Amino acid sequence: MQLATLYKEHIILLKIHYENTLNILKEKGLALDAILIHSGSESYYFADDNHIAFRSVPHFTHWLPLEGPDHFLLFQPGKNLRLFRYVPKDFWYEIPKDNLNHYLDQFELIEVNKVSQVQNYLPNLSKTAYIGNNPKLVQEWGVSEDLVQPKMLMARLDFARAKKTPYEVACLKLANERASHGHRRAMEGFNNGLSERHIHRDYLNAIDATEYETPYTNIVALNEKASVLHYQQKRGNEATFGNLLLIDAGAKTFGYCSDITRTYLRQGADPLFEELLNKMEILQKALVAKVKVGLSYIEIHRSTHQGVAEILSDLGLIKLSAAEIFERQFTHPFFPHGIGHLLGIQVHDVSGHVADEEGTPAPPPAEYPFLRFTRNIEKGQVFTIEPGFYFIPMLLEPYRNSSDQALFDWKTIDRLTPLGGIRIEDNIHVTDEGPENLTRAVL
Repeated sequence: MQLATLYKEHIILLKIHYENTLNILKEKGLALDAILIHSGSESYYFADDNHIAFRSVPHFTHWLPLEGPDHFLLFQPGKNLRLFRYVPKDFWYEIPKDNLNHYLDQFELIEVNKVSQVQNYLPNLSKTAYIGNNPKLVQEWGVSEDLVQPKMLMARLDFARAKKTPYEVACLKLANERASHGHRRAMEGFNNGLSERHIHRDYLNAIDATEYETPYTNIVALNEKASVLHYQQKRGNEATFGNLLLIDAGAKTFGYCSDITRTYLRQGADPLFEELLNKMEILQKALVAKVKVGLSYIEIHRSTHQGVAEILSDLGLIKLSAAEIFERQFTHPFFPHGIGHLLGIQVHDVSGHVADEEGTPAPPPAEYPFLRFTRNIEKGQVFTIEPGFYFIPMLLEPYRNSSDQALFDWKTIDRLTPLGGIRIEDNIHVTDEGPENLTRAVL
């Protein structure tokens, strides 16, 4: 089905959800006639006139992929959607050109040259909620403070975003396909002995994007830097011909993000590490296969720790059975992060820690504090599955100096530590038939 057709259906579904939400809120005592959604205002670096790279408010992007600050969308039940597109008269910067045609006919379009002009077209704001990053602006227009991101409204809108429409899934597929070109180029660069910085440049060229246009700052880690979970630096020629590359990098398409990680080992670098990498690849695929409607995502995370325990035992890195390793939580220093997170307009998409539309908290279990998603798996959700296995000296040091130190094969651990670690990450769409792997379909 063409993207334009899917988009029209997406808009219909969003309208229905927003109208139903307003009806429910009215029954709960919050009567709203309209919702004003702001793409956001630009901000500046401290004591500077240089803008911080702008990213649209996600709830605006949920409706349409129009980039840039100070656009507004007005939603009123039973009325046409009104889009106020901000086109300033500015000789300092190029005015962005909008060449995306699949969404324009869904809105009553009004162009303004000044942000203040938007106020002239708005209804009575006493019953209008505002979603955006500039409350002061709309409060001057007449929106009351208690209608700026009201919690009851935001909880329902955020919770619903976990389940993607067919249009959103199509955009996420395109984002995965775009990122796949960069990952293939990165692997080629690694095989040719390029530095982190040059691999990063090749990745950006392959997806035809600047760094500001990627969903997050790419992780391009050679050797020991693969053990830094959010490694941000990009070393130049001082770090070439690495034996291992961990690249965590995505792409955006129509505002939707992919988030993909691959780990590559140079042939002959270390036979045991190669075996470890192969076992992690098998584990990752097995975890994806476990995904099904109704299962708690926490169970996927728990299965990951059980799988890492089996690997630690099989390779002799800890001299205990897998069951004992899991029970004593010896997997935690080797796999310290969560198995994944919701994915969509934001890389770490919203509502991962709530149990229902009311926003009831659903925090991660005490033993898994970094798990970003605790809900049950539902049809339409898109999330990542990204098991890792790392040699992080900071996390291993307490065990080296504990009464359990003899249980660890420190000689082998120290041999593998310079290779950093492993992470393998795919983007998964949940269907009634099981998991749809958006990443391996293209990479």
